[in-house]
Amino acid sequence: MKCRASNPADRKPPLHAQQPMPALPCALSRGAERGVSLVEALVALAVMSFGMLGIAGLQGSLRLNTDVSRQRSEAVRLAQESIEQARAFSVINSVAGKVAYNDLLAGTVSDTIAGTNTTYTRTVTVPAIGNGQLFKQVIVDIDWVDRTNTAQTIRLSTTVHRVAPELGGSLAIPGSGTPGQLPGGRHASIPRSAVPSGGGTSAFTPPGSPTGTTWVFNDATGVITQVCLLSVCTTVDARLLSGYVNFATVTTQPTWVESETPPGTAVGVGVAVSITAPSPYPYGTPDCFVEAVPPVSPSVVQTSTAYYCLIRVDPVTPQWSGRSDLTGLNLATSASDADPARLRVCRYTSRLSNGAVGTGSPAITNEDHPYVYDKVKTSLANQNFLVILAGNGTTPFTCPVDYPAATPLVSGDTFAHQP
Repeated sequence: MKCRASNPADRKPPLHAQQPMPALPCALSRGAERGVSLVEALVALAVMSFGMLGIAGLQGSLRLNTDVSRQRSEAVRLAQESIEQARAFSVINSVAGKVAYNDLLAGTVSDTIAGTNTTYTRTVTVPAIGNGQLFKQVIVDIDWVDRTNTAQTIRLSTTVHRVAPELGGSLAIPGSGTPGQLPGGRHASIPRSAVPSGGGTSAFTPPGSPTGTTWVFNDATGVITQVCLLSVCTTVDARLLSGYVNFATVTTQPTWVESETPPGTAVGVGVAVSITAPSPYPYGTPDCFVEAVPPVSPSVVQTSTAYYCLIRVDPVTPQWSGRSDLTGLNLATSASDADPARLRVCRYTSRLSNGAVGTGSPAITNEDHPYVYDKVKTSLANQNFLVILAGNGTTPFTCPVDYPAATPLVSGDTFAHQP
């Protein structure tokens, strides 16, 4: 808006002309402009002040978050350090100068560590889960207080498996064949002494069987397809049940050492399989043969003997249920019998119970050598037994358990089978 000077000589415009807005006096116009500029400046200063306060708050929050983030990263590093120490064992059993799996004991250990603007408390916990034969769990908690006096914590956990470190070297061994290749090109249950007979079959003469006895196996399935006696063969559908009977008849309580390396002398023994299903069992008594025990001599001491049982099944429903027992032994009358003249039969099994097939976690299988077999559909090998003394006359002996194990690749776990 323009101002005008006061001049009486100014002419008035005609009435019919458009009337312009009267101009303000120059002094009044300049005063109004100065007042408006001051208010705008104050408003701008206030806005800028609030903005500066916001920026200051943002910088403080960023600084705090950066500090907590740095502390959290350091806490994770400390937790990972403890976990890697738990994993870095070089042997299974305790050995002087080496880190051992068995040194990872159940319990809780704490320590404090100075860090960035704070002090960390590290707590390492190994829960008591089972007996540690398969794995141990490791839990690491890191606690600290940040600059705002707020408690912070992180937790890392892992599972350390009981696997011999030297097995890692097997990863560098070149593979041979395909993953589905069978040992020797045939089913793993077929005895190693069986002779290839052509057409995808193998012939086996069970030790202790009548002269001229031959069992013919299907190499792919391990099923016994023929039973031959003096060149006369009969077609059958049968499954093999086989294993070893070891003897650890020491006069002291046997341990895993005796179960893994039986020191006793083998004696004549029999094996009997009682069938509970199908019932009635239409094929008579299963054929079981046991390797003969040679006479004891200074140069030859046999500590075990092999057994082989042929169990016929129905071709329509090819399965059987039942249990196997040793015969011909002077067995203890009960678990509390400590008579040193009597014997006790243990079965090799990692499932230390008489639980039924299909129970437990993971579920018990027929391959685990259970107390009673249930719906067996395939041939079974390595169903082994250990014979020990009933006791020392005062204390009854119990079946040895492989813990702690000095040889992690060999299991010496056994469980009472007879009585």
